[in-house]
Formats: sequence, structure tokens, C-alpha cells
Amino acid sequence: MADVAQMRDLLPVQELDTRATQLRYRREHLDLRVELKSAQGELADQVKVLEGISAELKELHKAQKEAEDHASLISDRADAIDRSLYDGSVKDPKELGSLQQELAQLRSNQDNFETRALEIMEEADPVLERLDSARESASGIEGRIGDLEARITVAEAEIDAELAAVAGERSSAADAVDAQMLELYEALRVQLGGIAVAELTGRRCGGCHLELPSAQAEQVRHATEPRSAVCPDCGCLLVA
Repeated sequence: MADVAQMRDLLPVQELDTRATQLRYRREHLDLRVELKSAQGELADQVKVLEGISAELKELHKAQKEAEDHASLISDRADAIDRSLYDGSVKDPKELGSLQQELAQLRSNQDNFETRALEIMEEADPVLERLDSARESASGIEGRIGDLEARITVAEAEIDAELAAVAGERSSAADAVDAQMLELYEALRVQLGGIAVAELTGRRCGGCHLELPSAQAEQVRHATEPRSAVCPDCGCLLVA
């Protein structure tokens, strides 16, 4: 069994492990990630706006094409009647009168559809402006997202470099610890979720920062083996 006095060798290891845990937490919870998530939400909302405007514009273009197609079909029919009125193919006055009436009605309908097509084009102009504005906004958000992602990459690289340095120091510190003591420490870290060893300052545990009863504090100070030098509240090993 490792000597209780050897527990002090664990303190630098614990300090470095705590530092590594803090760095990993900081890496995972960068403020930039919050900004990125917010910007991504903005972009998602803006995409929906773009989709809505695009759908609106699509319907207008569809209606415009339908009006133009109707006008074109009517124009073809009217042109055919117009030719027949002047090519001498129709002799009957009554039929000529009927064709003239139909031609007038067709030209009127053609004019109505052409007018409607122009009105739709005018209706589409402000929609196109809204679409351009929405695209510009989306582009700005995409640029902001790209900048945030680049800054996150830099921040992660900096933290990773710190983690690598801490890991190197931790390896050296662990080499100075008794193998059995280190094994006990590692098991306790898993069991306790982080702090496995701390200093006892007066009666205060450095792990949970609670004060031990006087009798238990004295028991820790006079412990002869690690399992007896344990905080009754958080369960970590205490170095007196």
C-alpha cells in the first residue's frame, strides 16, 4: 500500500487535470459558438424569407406567362380572321359581319390579357427588390458565419495547444507519483467526476470547500493510509 505521505505528489497531477478539464470545457462552450448558433438561426430564418419571396415571384411569373400565352393565342386567331377579311375568301356579307365582330372581341380580349401581363410585371418589380434585399441580408449573415467559424477555429487551435502543453506537464508530474497511488487517484477521479485529491487547510476541504468536524480533520492528519484520509462530504483524498 502506498504511503499516505505520497499523496502530496498527486496535487500537481490533480491541478493539471483540473486545468485540462477547464480548457476542454472552455473549448466546448466558447462564446463564439453562441454567436455562431445565433447567426445560423438568423440565416435559417432568412432562407425561409427568401423561399417565401421566391414562391411569390414564381406565382407572378406564372400568371404573367399565362396572360402572355392567352394574348398570343388570341392574337394568332385574330390575325387569321384579319387575313380572311381581306383576302377575298369570305364573300357572304353576313359572315363578314360576324367575323368583324369576332375580330373586335378578340382584339379587345387580347388587349386585356396584354394589359394584365404588364400589370403583373409591375407587381413583380417590388417583389424583385425585396428578393434582392433578402439575398443581400442572407449574404451578410453568411459572411458573419464564415468569420465566426474562422475565429472558432483559431480559438480551438489555441486551446488545443494549451491542452497539449498541459498534457506534457501532466505526464512528467505523473511519473513522479507512486504507481499504486496514481492508480488509486485515477479510479477516484472517475468515481468522483473530477476532483480526487485536495489539500486540507485548517478544517476546510480543498475539494468541496466544506469544513470537516474537528475529530475528522484530526483523523485525516493522523491517517496512515490513503483510504483513511478522505473528505466525508465529497470523498476526495485529503493532503494534510
